[in-house]
Amino acid sequence: MKGATRSRGGFGKLGRAFSIIRNYGFSSHRLEESLDSFRRFLQDNNCPATFACPSTLLKGSEGLVAFMREFDVAIHGMEHVDYRNVTAERIESDLRQAISDFESVGLNPSGFRAPYLRWNRDMIKALARSGLAYDSSTSVFWNVGGRDLASQKEVRKVLDFYSSEYEADTPSLPRIEDGVVRLPVSLPDDEMLIERLAIGRPEDLLAYWLEMLKKSYEKSELLVLQIHPERFQICEEALAPLLEEVRKRNIWNATLREVASWWTEMIEAMPAEGDATETRGLLDKGLWPQDHQSAFCLTGDIDAMSVGDFLRRTVSRGTKNRIRGA
Repeated sequence: MKGATRSRGGFGKLGRAFSIIRNYGFSSHRLEESLDSFRRFLQDNNCPATFACPSTLLKGSEGLVAFMREFDVAIHGMEHVDYRNVTAERIESDLRQAISDFESVGLNPSGFRAPYLRWNRDMIKALARSGLAYDSSTSVFWNVGGRDLASQKEVRKVLDFYSSEYEADTPSLPRIEDGVVRLPVSLPDDEMLIERLAIGRPEDLLAYWLEMLKKSYEKSELLVLQIHPERFQICEEALAPLLEEVRKRNIWNATLREVASWWTEMIEAMPAEGDATETRGLLDKGLWPQDHQSAFCLTGDIDAMSVGDFLRRTVSRGTKNRIRGA
């Protein structure tokens, strides 16, 4: 839990601990029920989605593997660790093992999302060598809700921790770096709204998401919404009308894999005019397939299956630090 609580004070850490117990429980049963509810909801609403998990969770978890086989999947590390300060050798090793873990249970990951949305340049180079097509570890913050969220202390901490960019300054669009398509996550996500800002009423969550959707639509940009499955029951009532709005508008509802593939094809088809990896100059052209105005991706990170998973990764991290003399 260290990475998740690094930007919190003592009371924040205690609240995070209670939240983990409430969301997960001491067995995988509660999370498996949430996954099943999420799966049925997405099927009923004909909504594609991308889910990411650490590869170690796949071992011995038939319910999780069965769930992941229903969707587009991405790697969320081998373990749920902060990759910003990890060595290039460790990143390479983790990626090789994670890809092997996914493939051993019949899953074909095409992308990556770093735990805690923390990454470094070595990670992107390793992803390019691994053959994975995209990374979704950057983030873009949409200042919505009729107030300056970025000025609030708890939000500011998270944005600094993630090194987030702002939609007023940076287009929420894919970009290609070292051959890897970078697909930014849109903030505020469920964790920021529910855990940090204590916004849990469906109508309030919906208001934030609709404003983000409207802004991305008007700018012809990409909205990558993140819903952690452990909070699905809180988000479900807001998510249904949001998807209805996506269907009503001329918005491309796609997986991260599909967006990465489309963006690569579009860039490769462009005339060689300067640096083709830049998004400048593209905004006046049709960015999305079939004349869609904007794009929407629903994603979810499965960080753990039970409280025990959090404890094991905390103990494992502590042991490794002692071995290294940290």
